[in-house]
Amino acid sequence: MAVYPINRRIATRYEAIADVYPQTATMQQDIALHLATMLSERCHDAECILDVGAGPGFAGLKLRDYYPTADLVWCDLAKHNITQAADYLPLQADFAKLPIDNNRIDAVFASMALHWSQSLATTLLEWQRVLKPGGWLAIAIPLEGSLNEFKIAGLNINTFPNATQLADKLTNATITIQTHQQTGKSLSDLITCFKATGGNTCVKPTQRGLRGKTFWLNAQKNFPRSEATPYYRLTYRIGYILWQKH
Repeated sequence: MAVYPINRRIATRYEAIADVYPQTATMQQDIALHLATMLSERCHDAECILDVGAGPGFAGLKLRDYYPTADLVWCDLAKHNITQAADYLPLQADFAKLPIDNNRIDAVFASMALHWSQSLATTLLEWQRVLKPGGWLAIAIPLEGSLNEFKIAGLNINTFPNATQLADKLTNATITIQTHQQTGKSLSDLITCFKATGGNTCVKPTQRGLRGKTFWLNAQKNFPRSEATPYYRLTYRIGYILWQKH
């Protein structure tokens, strides 16, 4: 198994939740499977696919169905995830510094991974570098407006890009936006699930994470809820992006 320099702070966080992540990240799994289907509709043949931020491999089996003869490279920061790679090619590396030659990959698949980058521009250029001419980027990423319920409740959240920022960096990309939700019977349940999927990991080390204890009472009071449902809901605006290298 190849190991290359990685973002230790984020890797450590995802190592810590590796055992519970597959059971709690049902929304993330749905997003990954939908993105895999979208890629298959554009990219009909591939010899090598790089799944960056592959996690526990939500998209792996679906990608194998669509591309039965392709080499699938399973790239993740967390060693625990890489060791689950089965018949895939494991690569533990920072996806903004890939140890891959230019023009080697037919498709870069990145579901719920790009928003952990400290520089979208740098990471997107890196992914474009390893793509072959004619190759595809398939990206699913939370957009501005995601987690707005936490923001209203006074809890800290990461900053997400808007669709215009991504379109400026990926000329002629196809971008579609869908809304997904996580639910909990209480705000405590919702936050517990959010933490179990790594959502409270700060992109920048100077950021402060969710301050649930300090702001608990205000959060309970201010968190927006609908009278039509007893559940607490957390909304994600997911941008699905397909871009071809020319």
